[in-house]
Amino acid sequence: MHVRLVEFTDSDQIVKLGRLYIDEVAELLPHIEFSEKHIRQTVMSSLETAHPTIFVAEHRGRVIGMMVATMQEFFFMSGKFVQADVLYVDPNYRGTRAAALLIVELNAWADLIGAKVTLGGNANKLMTDRTARLYERFGFQQAGLTLLRPKGA
Repeated sequence: MHVRLVEFTDSDQIVKLGRLYIDEVAELLPHIEFSEKHIRQTVMSSLETAHPTIFVAEHRGRVIGMMVATMQEFFFMSGKFVQADVLYVDPNYRGTRAAALLIVELNAWADLIGAKVTLGGNANKLMTDRTARLYERFGFQQAGLTLLRPKGA
């Protein structure tokens, strides 16, 4: 198992992971809709501009997990920060090294580009405590709370 940057040839497998993710959080986040077109556009954006940056966990030639991350400038101070927007591992590969390897790669990338802070976590209620413990193993600390408001609520 290893982690690398996404490649164009991963697009179909990224779409499958995206579908798995949306199916898994459908009850928790009913306002989220699956869009194969958007996933493919996001992969192309990653390849062309590195925004977002997508890392994949690969096992025996198959993409089993992904980390979608963005870099931004702080609003009220100098410097930049990195945010893990999506960390997702195929349910059949949870408990393996996939998520840990993706977080290690995120941290290495953030350090390489000089980010002052890296944000991680989840905003989907999916294994929140387990996700927090995993991130904490790699130097993350709880820094607040994420709340979301579905459209029309």
